[in-house]
Amino acid sequence: MSAFEVLLVALHSCSGSSNIGGPHVEILHNPNRRRIYQITSRDHEKFNGSFKHYFEDFISIKGDPVAATSCWCVKDGIPLCSGKRMDNQSLVISLPLLYSVEVGNERIACQDLTQDLQIWDFPPTLTPDSDLLAASHRLIYDLVGVALTNLGGNHFVARYASIDQQTIYTYNDMAHKGYPVKELGARLSTHISGKNIHLPEDFVVYQAFYLLRGGTKAQDKFFKLRTSALAHKFSLHFSTSNLDKLCSVTYQSNDFIKLESRQCTWLFNPFKSTTLEYVSQKPPSTYDMVTDGSLDPESEEEMVPMNPGPQDNLGRISVTPSESKSSLPDSLFGLDCRCGIVGDGNIHYQADQHGEAIQCDECKNWSHIACQRDGRASNLARNSAFICDFCDPRHMIPLRVSERK
Repeated sequence: MSAFEVLLVALHSCSGSSNIGGPHVEILHNPNRRRIYQITSRDHEKFNGSFKHYFEDFISIKGDPVAATSCWCVKDGIPLCSGKRMDNQSLVISLPLLYSVEVGNERIACQDLTQDLQIWDFPPTLTPDSDLLAASHRLIYDLVGVALTNLGGNHFVARYASIDQQTIYTYNDMAHKGYPVKELGARLSTHISGKNIHLPEDFVVYQAFYLLRGGTKAQDKFFKLRTSALAHKFSLHFSTSNLDKLCSVTYQSNDFIKLESRQCTWLFNPFKSTTLEYVSQKPPSTYDMVTDGSLDPESEEEMVPMNPGPQDNLGRISVTPSESKSSLPDSLFGLDCRCGIVGDGNIHYQADQHGEAIQCDECKNWSHIACQRDGRASNLARNSAFICDFCDPRHMIPLRVSERK
């Protein structure tokens, strides 16, 4: 469907906080797909009715990210991260062969004739890239037609240009026995492009259609140029180099690692999520953990990293309550337990409350030994291997009657 769809990717970044593990990134694993864009009254005001300026802003990747209200890590309405979030929401990676845009005239929708209609200036051509590149690869959009609607919003008329753009036709439903008619003396600049075109009485432009001059070759060229630019600017990696199939997107930065689905506890169903999550490999410093404002001042003592203590052959931590408040910045470990406690073990693991912790030989995450195997993990011999409930879910399969005896 790349002939009619715009493909976009979204990149969200957050400065992070101690209780989420530091800076983190969220991206869409597969691009968003949109066929028709609606330009609103807000767009009309922002770009002074110039569709050329709207389009240039739409496809640009040079703009600054936009500050969002809060981090996306929210569970049951409770924010899990107090960091500052910034969004690159709609980064265009592919343009369609036929690009259509709809004018969202609120006046027509609500039939409030006291409001001013949005009159847009649609240029005869659009260039998605530099003029030189556009010319060499035919990366140029030509305005080929418009759809008109009456002020009641219940009757539509099609107006379009011939291939050489020298003749203008109008199709008005069953008028003229259902045939389009040639507009005498009409030109593209008088009946289709521009701001003050000739229109039937009480009709306005409802939709504009642009056709990519270079076809699929120009489309593929734009995709390759754009994905290369996004890879360089945002560390994004795309699974394909052409539009034969829908690509997938990953984030590739030496400073970040990908979170497993089960670690994204804020998502309703992380295993079916359309996003990928990445977290910095550089954990926040002890100073940041105490002063980042993620907890009330009275609870700052809880933010002091704890010493996991010595480990036996099973990977269990033996910690006494007196040792739990010591601070060793090189003793970081990740906690991911079926009871729902996930994050930096130095913050969330309380030895005097949770008892011993155990490390999975498969995923290397730690969990409370009392929570694993319904408490039966404590029966393991000291030199036995241990696979956590996430990596080995067989404990959830009901036992046969013979096994219960």
